[in-house]
Amino acid sequence: MNEATPATPTEPTLAEQYNTWAPLIIEVNGEFITRTAHEVEYAFRRLDTYRSLNDTMTTNIESVKEYLIENYDDLGHHADELATLLDIELEREVTYSISMSATVTVTVKMGEDAEDLITENLYIDSSDSNINIDDYNVDTVYEA
Repeated sequence: MNEATPATPTEPTLAEQYNTWAPLIIEVNGEFITRTAHEVEYAFRRLDTYRSLNDTMTTNIESVKEYLIENYDDLGHHADELATLLDIELEREVTYSISMSATVTVTVKMGEDAEDLITENLYIDSSDSNINIDDYNVDTVYEA
């Protein structure tokens, strides 16, 4: 004779246990507050909306910035006024080729080549973060 296996009670799923009005204790800036699950869900939905709006506004402001830079000569002082209203910096990147000369004093041991020492160890740097030195080389080294 076969006996039927008694049904095992199953645990309710998280969805079945969920109570949108259940109180939650949350720590905010060192202070404990009580909110319902519904309020937390709503806050997350608003946060997603604000993030989306922020992304859209950032993209729009970047588009306006590009337009102002590209049309700066035609817009005149209006470009500066709009940039001020939108709190953006109008900047452009310019590449220059610069010729420089320097006089250096080097102490070397007798018989060593000062020109190689200078060529291998002389470098250029900028103390301004807006200036990037893309490339440089030491072309000519001669004794003065």
